[in-house]
Formats: sequence, C-alpha cells, structure tokens
Amino acid sequence: MLGNICDRSKFNTCSIGGPQLKSIGSDLIFDLTPYAVVGLVEVLKNYNFFKSLLEETITWIKEHRPKCICLIDYPGFNLRLAKRLADEGLSQKGGGGIKIIYYIAPQVWAWKAKRRFEMAKTLNSLGVIFPFETACFKDTSLPTSFVGHPFVQETSKSNLNYKNNNTILLLPGSREQPVRRILPTLLSTFSTINKTHPSYTAVIISSDDHIKEVILKELLKFPKELQNKISIEESSSKVNASFSLTSSGTMSLTCALAGIPGYIVYKAHPLTYLIGRSIVNISYIGIANLLLNKEMYLEFIQNTAKPSAILNEFNKDLRFGTEEMRRIALREADKLKALLSTEKENNASSWLLEHIG
Repeated sequence: MLGNICDRSKFNTCSIGGPQLKSIGSDLIFDLTPYAVVGLVEVLKNYNFFKSLLEETITWIKEHRPKCICLIDYPGFNLRLAKRLADEGLSQKGGGGIKIIYYIAPQVWAWKAKRRFEMAKTLNSLGVIFPFETACFKDTSLPTSFVGHPFVQETSKSNLNYKNNNTILLLPGSREQPVRRILPTLLSTFSTINKTHPSYTAVIISSDDHIKEVILKELLKFPKELQNKISIEESSSKVNASFSLTSSGTMSLTCALAGIPGYIVYKAHPLTYLIGRSIVNISYIGIANLLLNKEMYLEFIQNTAKPSAILNEFNKDLRFGTEEMRRIALREADKLKALLSTEKENNASSWLLEHIG
C-alpha cells in the first residue's frame, strides 16, 4: 500500500508530505496529500493506514539514521512518531543520536493540554507560530520559540486581494471531507444572497483535481443561471473579492490578513462536533478571532450555519456600508500582522538552521 518508503536515500533531505516539499528539492519518500483528513471520525476510518505508515516510517529511520527530524504540524501522527523514536532509543531524548524538533505546535491551548509534558520528554525544541503559545509550555522543560507566522514573512505573497467588485469568495477548505460538508451550505448561501443581490458573483479556489470534481458535482445541483455566476480558480491565481465565506482553517486567516470582510462557516461530522464541543475550550474557532480575542469574522457553526441566518447578517453589513466594512477589516488586518511578526533573526528559517547546522 505504501510503496517503497524504505528504499530511497539519495537526497540529503527526505520528507513525508506533499508536492510542495518535492518542488523545493526534498526527496518525497511518501506523498501524504490524499490521506489528509480532519476530525475524529475521519481519522478512525483511516486508522489502519496511519498505523502502517508509522511502522514503515520507523523502519526507514532505523535504516537511514537522519541527523535531525523536523516534525511539522499533524500531531496525531507526529507525536506518536516522536514517542516511538524515544522509546526505541533512536532519538536524543531516548539516548540515541537523532535530534527531534517540531514546527507548528499542537493546539494544547485548545484541548489535551497535558500533551505538553509528553512533548518535553520526546522533543529537543519547539517552534510555534502564534505568540501566545510560548506561555503554554512555560511549565515544561521544552525550549519553545515564537518564530513568526509564515503568512507575514517577507517572502509570503497572498493571491487574495480586496476589491469592491461584488465578488464573494467561497472557501470550503482543501480536504475532501470538510469540502463535502461545508460547500453545500456555502453554495446555498450564495444562491440565497443572489436572489436579492443578483449583481454578485462567486469564486471557489482549488488546485486539486479531485476536489474540483467534488465541487463540480455539487454545483450541478443548482440552476444553470447560478452556476454561470460561480467560477473555480487555481490556488496560484490572483483573485479579487469584496467578501468571503470561509471555513475556519488556513484560508480564513489568509482572508483576514488581506483585509477582506467575511464570515466563517463551519460544519463537521455530527459525532466529531459533539465530542469536540465537550473537550475543546476556546471562545472562537477562527484563528483571527482567537488572536484578536473578538469576532472579526462572525462564526456560523454547525446548526447555526444556515443560509437564512447568514443572509440576515450580510444584509445588515451591506446597510452598514462596504467602505466601512473594508476600513474595519484593514484595521484588524494590521493588528494581526503585528501580532504574527517577529525579527528576522528569530524567524522559522533561523530557528531551523540553528538546530540542523
């Protein structure tokens, strides 16, 4: 199933990830893109795959003995990997020679806070992208550095821009399960908006061929007249919009930093949502809202994510005025950029070079 994950070592840098890692010269020993899932139910459905991947990854590490492993996000898999490397005496924390560092911390501030103590036992260093996260690890022995958010680095260029053009971004996410759950609500909402505001058009962004098929199938459920008002653009395309309806993930922060007004619309598997609500202790699900500690983007979650409710707020904001909406969004975007920035000598590249140099 996993192919020859253990037989490639000709590059100095090897990775398990996606095509972007491959494009910068890393030897992609396994493409994880098709298996990117969100939510407890979805992870359980893929349990056997991730178990096999973990075992074959351990086998590869035993054979090739890298000097340093940088774990990136994906805590369900990566924290298990770090513990196994310590338990088997491969990592430095387990008495071996492999340094283990972690970039983009698990959200211990939201749930399963006790993970931080296990992380201190298995990791050499942690680089976090939100400034408040360093405080979460102060009561551990784990060296933790705020290294800035990649979206505000000089090299980061957003393809999303604000323009007062009556275009609404519909951003259901990049993974199949969230897209299937959120997109129908976004499309129904746009259809409802369009009945009273026929001048509006919409843009959906995706570069994944499979996700595009999912989007097109969902679009076919709507009248041709509405379909003609909705375009699908590549992630690399420059897109101008005056409003956004976005899931709570990466794209919501991208829109916020671009100063595009909008709302967050989120739906999960009902069981995932019920379990999550009982164990997650946060005021908002949108990162921009969490950072600002207020609702820059109104959040329509699960049963409240109804087209009629979203239209009602949209009409209120239109009466408020598009220019005023934009002014407020820009003000909050400036606050976010200041919060997420750090000096060059303290950024992620410097942190990584410090540990692998």
